[in-house]
Amino acid sequence: MGKNCMFLGEGKLILTVLGLLIIGIVIGINPDTAMSQSIVSASGTTIPSATQIMDSYNNTWALSSSNIVLENGKPAGYSNNVVLILYYNGIIYQENSTGSWWSWTGTTWINSGNPLQQSVVSASGTVLPPATQIVDSYNNTWALSSSNTVLENGKPAGYSNNVAAILYYNGIIYQTNSTGGWWSWTGTTWINASNPVPAAIGTCGIANGVSVSSAPTANLCSSGSPSAVTGNGTLWSWTCNTSSCSAPVQPAAVNGACGTSNGIAVSSAPTANLCSSGVATTLSGSGPWSWTCDGTSGGSDVSCSAPLLPTVSVSGTTVPSATQIVDSQKNTWTLSSTGTVLMNGAPAGYSSNVTLILYYNGIIYQENSSGSWWSWTGSTWANSSDPRLGVCGSANAVAVSSAPTTNLCTSGAASAVSGSGPWSWSCAGGNGTQVQCSAPSAASLKDMFGVNLSSAEFGQNFPGTYGVDYTYPTATELDYYKSKGLTLIRIPFAWERMQPTLNGPLDTVQVDYMTNFINAADARGMSVILDVHNYGRYGIGSFSDFTFHGNVIGSSAVPVSAFANLWSQLAAQFKGHSSLLGYDIMNEPHDMGSVSAWPAAAQAAVNAIRAVDTTHLIFVEGDGWAGAWSWMTYNTNLNINDPSRHLVYEAHQYFDSDHSGTYTSSYDAEGAYPTVGVVDLQPYATWLNQHGFKGWMGEYGVPNNDPRWLTVLNNFLTALKSDGVWGTYWAGGPWWGNYTLSSELSNGQDSTQMNILQDYPSA
Repeated sequence: MGKNCMFLGEGKLILTVLGLLIIGIVIGINPDTAMSQSIVSASGTTIPSATQIMDSYNNTWALSSSNIVLENGKPAGYSNNVVLILYYNGIIYQENSTGSWWSWTGTTWINSGNPLQQSVVSASGTVLPPATQIVDSYNNTWALSSSNTVLENGKPAGYSNNVAAILYYNGIIYQTNSTGGWWSWTGTTWINASNPVPAAIGTCGIANGVSVSSAPTANLCSSGSPSAVTGNGTLWSWTCNTSSCSAPVQPAAVNGACGTSNGIAVSSAPTANLCSSGVATTLSGSGPWSWTCDGTSGGSDVSCSAPLLPTVSVSGTTVPSATQIVDSQKNTWTLSSTGTVLMNGAPAGYSSNVTLILYYNGIIYQENSSGSWWSWTGSTWANSSDPRLGVCGSANAVAVSSAPTTNLCTSGAASAVSGSGPWSWSCAGGNGTQVQCSAPSAASLKDMFGVNLSSAEFGQNFPGTYGVDYTYPTATELDYYKSKGLTLIRIPFAWERMQPTLNGPLDTVQVDYMTNFINAADARGMSVILDVHNYGRYGIGSFSDFTFHGNVIGSSAVPVSAFANLWSQLAAQFKGHSSLLGYDIMNEPHDMGSVSAWPAAAQAAVNAIRAVDTTHLIFVEGDGWAGAWSWMTYNTNLNINDPSRHLVYEAHQYFDSDHSGTYTSSYDAEGAYPTVGVVDLQPYATWLNQHGFKGWMGEYGVPNNDPRWLTVLNNFLTALKSDGVWGTYWAGGPWWGNYTLSSELSNGQDSTQMNILQDYPSA
């Protein structure tokens, strides 16, 4: 009975098991797992690192050794080069070796994205453009290629062409092309469709998102009615029923253009002013530097560059041994294979047989094969010497009234200037050489007011007879003027008396008369200016008008060389006197025949004087009677070279209507007024200031017949002093008698003019 019961019990058990198996088959449970249900894998499980995944349907997923996906031990659709299987939110995903993702639909794989990097799903109705991409509910990213094809996750989605827009609507991807056709995406291909957006809502047309330069007028809406197009300068806008559409304003093409940094040598990479238009690229290079100014909106690009700023050569650099010299202006100097000097690759002026280029104290020098030296002035070569040697400058041997401070050395370092006149200093060369230099003392014009003592130029007969036709001032006259503080005397004399024969010797009698006069001035500590009072002429005989007598200097009868000969002898004869201030080479030259005649004659006289006397002043009067009032009419070309730089330009000025000094009419009839002299002075004073010249007023005078003339004189002297111009009054002298301009003592009484003159004494 027990066995039977046991048998029956076992039979029931077998029947029960068979029943469960039949039920499991009916409801779809794998018989192999019906008795042992596995646990579903957690969302986010990956292979690897797990060895298998169990989905919610109790399917087992694994990765084969050949990198294909297996579902329950068999290939799941087509897969290849799979590196990862992911179970996420109930869906199986795979990623291959190229980084692409697919998701399992139950029967096949569809393109997908990484669900762990899920983007925000685009809103239904999103249109591309103007959107730049669309993300669908499967996390796929949709975009429009530059060739107007549809891209899904960066790859072509089936076949598409001339696509104008992509639309995401109610979870489905649509495309419309340039002809207005519509297609929808099935997951694997495109099928014919129509605009899914209800007409009441409206859909933007292919003009939406397309840059244009003027307001679009066509293809505004794919469905719905377009509104008027409006613009704000950057965007065109309209609506298709309730849908908003827009098209950006296409900016005008801008060509790239290099900025002011282009071509400018710099020591480091430029950072500003790279482009005047366009967008600058990153600089390349380490000197020179280059960059591009890219055009915008279809504009052209342009290449730009900046050279490296060369380093200035040190003072003393030579070529050879250096291959080049860079001066402070960044010019590059080299020596050509033919022995010429090149600046920045081109010939620098004329040079030949050059053996050495030297950069010294900021100056370029060259030496040729004969040992001669030149220095570069900026435009040409000037004769020079080796600057490394000590060489006296142009201040050497030039008479000055105070210690020189400039032009002490042409090359080398100047020592301190010593002495109180003469002055001395040395120039020490860079190679150890040293040279001694000096400058003699010269008289100063400061506060040197004085008087003309007219006498030795008198008469109309030449040479004439002493005591009859002419005379010389006496020691008594010198004493009188010295007592009034007027210690400067201008002494006029006639050329024909001092040198009766052109180019002949000086007349010994006249030399004695003049020597006696100057000796008297020496003894009294006074100063003397020698004045050849000849109006630019020379003539032997009798003349009714001395101012026009004889022949002009520069004519065949009176060559310029004769004038130079006179002054060579006069300077040699009288330069040793302590009272000698200087030489007034010619009184009131006029009507000389050409504008260049007087400057040429004056230069010849200066050259002759400087050949024998480098110390004393030289007074050069202007052409046109030396009138201050008419100076600019006759003397704009008067520019005399004095190697001693101790030259004075002299003018004369009288205040009557014709400026002759004859004063034939009354004060009122002459048209005089208190500042007439100040006004007449201005052309001359302005010329002096413009050129930086020293000036001197050799003659001026007023009559004694109206006190108002004294006011004119006083105002004139004040103006002279203010302008730094001094002078000598016309005139004193023993033979004037009742001459209305005379400053002589008469019957024991001072002249009325002396009341003014003594207020302007000599220094």
